[in-house]
Amino acid sequence: FTLNDRMTRDLALTLLQHRTDVYGSGRIKEGNNSMDVSATGTAAGSDLMLNLVSTNPIAQYKLNLTVDQDLASGEYQASSAGGESWAGTADGQKTA
Repeated sequence: FTLNDRMTRDLALTLLQHRTDVYGSGRIKEGNNSMDVSATGTAAGSDLMLNLVSTNPIAQYKLNLTVDQDLASGEYQASSAGGESWAGTADGQKTA
């Protein structure tokens, strides 16, 4: 995935699904820095809702995506432990 707001972040996720539950882990790369994230969410029809949480630094990304075959796109809201919040768009593709 690519997360776009005032900067561009690359997001690589491994996701598993059991019925409507989605979970997994991955990494967000921001410039030369990266952070591990855990992912939980739900899938229903073409809608995929993901909640990503990192612990160092503490941040949360809530993605609201529409999936069409191997492509996903939508919007996200993010916030940090320091109280900063921001929003942007997300675009991604299934690779495996």
